[in-house]
Amino acid sequence: MSTLLDFYRGEGMDCEGRTFESYIASTDARLEASHNLIQWLFPLNTESNYNPDAPLLTDNDIKIWQVDPVLQENLRRAYHRWLEFTGMQEMDDGFIDLIVPKRFYAVFGSPNHNWLRITRVLLSLRTLGLRVECDRYWNTLTKIHAEGLVSENSFGYWRDASQGIDRKS
Repeated sequence: MSTLLDFYRGEGMDCEGRTFESYIASTDARLEASHNLIQWLFPLNTESNYNPDAPLLTDNDIKIWQVDPVLQENLRRAYHRWLEFTGMQEMDDGFIDLIVPKRFYAVFGSPNHNWLRITRVLLSLRTLGLRVECDRYWNTLTKIHAEGLVSENSFGYWRDASQGIDRKS
């Protein structure tokens, strides 16, 4: 079995002995400061430019993930935690609303490492079968871009990731 799948099912730990539930329960400050949490919450099948120890999805992991309801639900939980971290929340009607302006502007007020994380989140959601969530997030990012808060360069990476295209910087 895959270490990554075990971790995401709540049956294993990451390389530092942390569980999926501990990630979900992390404070915003911990999520902001830790640069290896994002690779476990939103795994990809390509190596990270910033963390050589990041887990890698295999083709088999992806096939399993796309049909496993536990993995899908936990990815949704990670996605909702990410939205919360960025000051947003998915509403019952499927739209994403700003709920914590201070947190939102900490992420979107100027270029920072969270913009790189957004690319990973979009690509992971698309790769692992949460296309509806990926599209909703992309639509929200499009509105943020229209307000002039995001550079064309970053927006281009997000656009590609929302379509499942992984282009390395």
